Amino acid sequence: MSTSSRLDPAQAVRLQRILLASAASAVTAGMTLLVAWVGGISGTAAATYTVAVTTMCAVAYLLVRSNLNLHFRDPGLSGPLLTAAGLSVSYVAYEGEQARPAFIAMYLLAYMFAILSLRARGLVWTAMFYVACYAGVVALSSLVRPASTDLRRESFRIVALAIMLGWMTILGNYVGGLRRNLRQANDRLRQALARTEILASEDPLTGCHNRRHVMELLALEIKRNSRGSAISVGLVDIDDFKTVNDTCGHHAGDLVMKEVTEITRATLRATDFFGRYGGDEFLIGFSQTTFANAQHVVERVRRMVADRAFSGVPPGRQVTVSIGVAEYRRFETIDDLLSRADAALYEAKRQGRNRVV
Repeated sequence: MSTSSRLDPAQAVRLQRILLASAASAVTAGMTLLVAWVGGISGTAAATYTVAVTTMCAVAYLLVRSNLNLHFRDPGLSGPLLTAAGLSVSYVAYEGEQARPAFIAMYLLAYMFAILSLRARGLVWTAMFYVACYAGVVALSSLVRPASTDLRRESFRIVALAIMLGWMTILGNYVGGLRRNLRQANDRLRQALARTEILASEDPLTGCHNRRHVMELLALEIKRNSRGSAISVGLVDIDDFKTVNDTCGHHAGDLVMKEVTEITRATLRATDFFGRYGGDEFLIGFSQTTFANAQHVVERVRRMVADRAFSGVPPGRQVTVSIGVAEYRRFETIDDLLSRADAALYEAKRQGRNRVV
């Protein structure tokens, strides 16, 4: 398991950046120690820099791992880390006067992480800060060590650093735009996939589950039956629905199905499921429910439908439903279960409709 597997996605990305920054810091620490080995900087200064960047990375890592960074205005810690990196490089650039070209490269290495995390304004300010840092190093050197400071050469280095950081800022802004476009495209794709999943499982007219999805839920519930819990189903059919369509219009028929859906949903528990089985038939799945309890629920549905004044239907005209109920018998197939429920529904119709069998 990776070190970021227990973090949320945003925190995982931040941790990955800190680990990458830690690897880059290890490279710069190695460069500094190499410069010290060839005599370009004192061993004490190289050791101080190494301890500073190690501490900086360790603190950032612990803040993200503990989620304490979420309390900061900048949870990515980009500003503090880039500032600390610029000051640390400025320290060794001041101490290692003979090896400053190598330390200028370290400014550029640190700036690469700004490209990964900052927008255009942040990139500009970071570039200006790094140029100002090196200019401060040169100014301090000219005051403390005027004899060994070549202002003409150092001015050229300041200008060169500014040009390189300026170009990297333009490139970083371009990369940032691509990153934002990719993020927006991913968001649109996720939204489209979410809509597709809804359409794949939802009946477009009534908003309840479609046949495919309600059958999947029933199959899943039957798999859970190995624990011995009862499962019951109810097949609901709107009585004389064709007559409603023919005499009142298809729009009225659509409203009837929507309102039957509304009544049924309001009666069921959160653990039950309900979907359009086909045409004007609906399937109710009762989780952990015996036949007697399921019959009690669907009887309440039947009464509520019979008492409802439906939209689009002339006043005084009653809309009713017939319902067949069956309880799952262990080891039988879904088809067998639904065939028994369908037979009960047929019997309810034969007995005169508006009843539960």
